[in-house]
Amino acid sequence: MLAGAQNNLGVDYALEGRFKDARNAYAKALDAYGVPTETNQFRYGAGRATVLVNLGSLDAHVGDSLQAERDYEGAIELYRQLCKQNRRFVSELPIPLNALGWLYLSNGNKVEGRKKLEEAADKSRQVAKENPEAYSPDLAMTVNDLALFYAQDPETATKADAVYKEAMNAARTLAQEQPVVYGWVFGKIAQNAGDFYTDSKRYKDANEAYLEALPILQKLAEDKKVDSLEDLGSILTSLAVLWYEQGKQGPETSQMIQSLKYTNGALDVGRHLIPTDPVKYGDRIADGLFRKIDILRTLNAPCEEIVKAADEADRVSLTRLQRNRRKR
Repeated sequence: MLAGAQNNLGVDYALEGRFKDARNAYAKALDAYGVPTETNQFRYGAGRATVLVNLGSLDAHVGDSLQAERDYEGAIELYRQLCKQNRRFVSELPIPLNALGWLYLSNGNKVEGRKKLEEAADKSRQVAKENPEAYSPDLAMTVNDLALFYAQDPETATKADAVYKEAMNAARTLAQEQPVVYGWVFGKIAQNAGDFYTDSKRYKDANEAYLEALPILQKLAEDKKVDSLEDLGSILTSLAVLWYEQGKQGPETSQMIQSLKYTNGALDVGRHLIPTDPVKYGDRIADGLFRKIDILRTLNAPCEEIVKAADEADRVSLTRLQRNRRKR
């Protein structure tokens, strides 16, 4: 079908950064679907809504917030109408609701943003309750987004804990049953929950969240793919920072030793990744090395170990600087 082909073409163009071509393809898709009427809404409304969601993502990416808002609202209205004819379309609503919620938040509209994120989570809960096998993955990610919002706002931070636990529960079974497909989902949610607990000084809870995800991410990282290694490096860094913060409050030798273990693990992952993006991963390695140097000094480590870490930090920083100059 022409409309579907144009929509897919628009997605491909957007991924390639050809935003003008993507917009033209989406416009052709919308023209092909036409304006929904009572007689053809069920047949073409869902396709048109999908295009509007993609167009909203494009408009938001290029900074046209007002048009993106109109796109998402159009998709939401279409899905609401379709839900009256068939409840299966309830499962489609969280996507534009969630996107519109974050768009509102990025523009400072916290009240409307919260409403949309909460509605998205409620719709996901509805469909996951009716068909957990099909919709638990969507529930996990949608509820995770709501928890992220709650955690960032002092007025709702107390709600974040329960919502993170809900998201982790939804993702845990998925990761156990299909670790290759959903392990990263659980890892991402556990990382977010752990970061929230760390910021709240709930170090025991943070450690438990990170450690539950760590073996899953270690297994996934055996494929040596960039995304898998990045997820592993991220959670190792979080564990390193968690123990480092506790050690700085003491300092307790055992806590600094733990931080050093995870810092070294994160550095090993970063060294694998640095050829793929020397500037991005160079920054992370440099941060880890500076933390390592401070830990080694706190532990009264041999001078040679401190000098070795400092020399590597200097090399990484110099390489970063040279590459940044070339980019200019």
